[in-house]
Amino acid sequence: MDRLFTYGTLMIPEVIDTVLGRPAGCASHAELPDYACFRVRNCQFPAILAASGHATHGRLYQDIAPTAFQRLDLYEGALYQRCRVCVRLDDGRSLDAWTYVLHGRYRAQLTRESWDYEYFVSRQLEGFLKRLRGSA
Repeated sequence: MDRLFTYGTLMIPEVIDTVLGRPAGCASHAELPDYACFRVRNCQFPAILAASGHATHGRLYQDIAPTAFQRLDLYEGALYQRCRVCVRLDDGRSLDAWTYVLHGRYRAQLTRESWDYEYFVSRQLEGFLKRLRGSA
């Protein structure tokens, strides 16, 4: 079993549960230092890349099975590469986890606009889930 740090659509329980095909379980708030999060051009989702002095806030899921990472890799696709990172919890502890980082060859597709979680949940989540469940 392993940990997964999420910062975009996978922070939303309905999304990660659909991708995994089962409940993902509890998640805790976490921060990924030295990574910045931006919206991907012409997309409803974000990506992160290494950026000294920045931090990306997200959720840390515990006890993710190896077979679940196969499903996550398919969901994330070629745009991302799964990488090991060190996240910081609210209590100050640091833990290793997997996350999905923008693949270098797609850097030009990243905007400099922050991804708006609240906007996504209130305006785009319903349609996103319909499309996701239709392809799952």
